[in-house]
Amino acid sequence: LAVLVDRGHRVTTRGGAFEAETNDTNVAVDDHAEPAGPDVSSVSIRLAHDSVTVSIDSSGEPLFRRGARTAVGEAPLRETVAAALVAWSGWDGTGVLRDPCCGAGTIVIEAAQWAMRIAPGAHRAFALEQWPSIDTDLVAKLRRAAEADRRPGRGLRLEASDIDGDVLDAARANAARAGVDDRIVFYQRDVRRPVAAAADLVLANPPYGVRSRADLPAVYRAVADDAPRSVLVVPDHDGVDRWVGRAAGRRLEVENGGLAVCFRDSAT
Repeated sequence: LAVLVDRGHRVTTRGGAFEAETNDTNVAVDDHAEPAGPDVSSVSIRLAHDSVTVSIDSSGEPLFRRGARTAVGEAPLRETVAAALVAWSGWDGTGVLRDPCCGAGTIVIEAAQWAMRIAPGAHRAFALEQWPSIDTDLVAKLRRAAEADRRPGRGLRLEASDIDGDVLDAARANAARAGVDDRIVFYQRDVRRPVAAAADLVLANPPYGVRSRADLPAVYRAVADDAPRSVLVVPDHDGVDRWVGRAAGRRLEVENGGLAVCFRDSAT
């Protein structure tokens, strides 16, 4: 049971050891096999009392990794969380959407891809594509269909700024890999410095104070003041209302990187 063999591949976990976890003890069998290659799916076996669950990973890289964001900032937001934020905000692709503390550009990239109907994961491969039972012609057909469904995104108005120039360079590169760099205006800016024109909607993931030492009340107030309406990913505590200076309309509890946070919707 320690080794799975398929077309010459020896599949193991954790550097050549099969491990199973029970309620009472851990079992490890060293099979001295070589690590699995990048085109091999991992197999997880979980034992609990008299039940055994076998799970085969069909994606390879975790699904929240879209494939375009290869550079990240200090506290990156998962792409799936950013996509959920865009959907929860109800943004319809019109008006100026701005992220004034964009980091790696995750939110505006997800927003642009949603508006342009770029399929999630279009820029990555999936482990199941290497399975012998998978119809490669069907996979190619599905990818062509997804590509044909893309929209040019004319009229999109997305802005993204950050105080860190190196982080902005990474955001621009990520947007280029995602195919949306021509729809997003990136510029360097301290969010506490006002801009001439307000956006119609701010979607942002301001610092939580865990890794960053920013003046959080000033940052949060400035982020919210960038538009009549702001939908933010924020720490899930009442102090945020004082920082933002506006009452929250809706809240949705979520998790980001193991931290309990919430989506917070407010309007003037």
